[in-house]
Amino acid sequence: MLDFKNRLYLSKWGAMLSQIEKSFNRALFDSIQRKKLFFTFPCACLCGLFFVFCQIVSKSSGKWIQMFFNFLPIFLAFGVLLAVGVVLIKVYYFETKKTEHSFKKIIYCSSQMLLNIAYLALPFILAYIATWIVLGIFYLLKSIPFLGEAFGSLFAFIPFLLVLIGILLTISTLFSLFFLAPEVTLKTGLKFSLIKQLVTKLKLSFFSDLAYVLIGIAPAWISFKILSLAAKLTYSLCFSGSTEVAFAFQSLFIMIPFCALMTPSVIFFFNFSTECYLMNEKE
Repeated sequence: MLDFKNRLYLSKWGAMLSQIEKSFNRALFDSIQRKKLFFTFPCACLCGLFFVFCQIVSKSSGKWIQMFFNFLPIFLAFGVLLAVGVVLIKVYYFETKKTEHSFKKIIYCSSQMLLNIAYLALPFILAYIATWIVLGIFYLLKSIPFLGEAFGSLFAFIPFLLVLIGILLTISTLFSLFFLAPEVTLKTGLKFSLIKQLVTKLKLSFFSDLAYVLIGIAPAWISFKILSLAAKLTYSLCFSGSTEVAFAFQSLFIMIPFCALMTPSVIFFFNFSTECYLMNEKE
């Protein structure tokens, strides 16, 4: 009886892995379509501009300002990518269902939703700004003569927790992109109760959902690491000692091929999130 249960369990996991492999391959090979690349690339460049601008502004700033500009482009890019995801998910859904569709018509019909869903980035931005202001108060109190050093030592856990909140907000944007975008696009629309529903679903199947997110982000993470390494080596070999104006232009023009090479992995992310959404709906 135990052997039978074990075999049944293994066959279930085998079928699930086989389904994930098929979904992965389908999402991967569909991420290099010309129309999707041309649509996603300008949006990726806009996200890249956020990072470049914030990097340039924070280059000669204090640590408190640097922290603000380290996280801010993530939340700005989150709003843009949510809007991009709505279109990519709709297109991919119609393709998997083999339904006739027009890319331009989908963009036109989704225009209002694109604007609405982009506003979902606001709670993350406001929460981060509140965290950043509290950190600024800590810096201010820490700078008080005589008492500041003692205050900083006794309450050293405060900046630790505030930075942790920033990191957790960043992780939350990733989960929101993966699970929120297909849910809003294909099923419920934009509702205030949607976050609560998604949290309930995550509680029921957290392990498999976490695995889906890690698989979905893997190509983007690998691409980002390789491209970042290439960019760092380029700066150190060719542009070390550049002026701030030269650094700004160098970053801007390196950003263009960087974003172009990141674009397929962005498309894959939303393709695979749609696949996972459809798999969960079947269950």
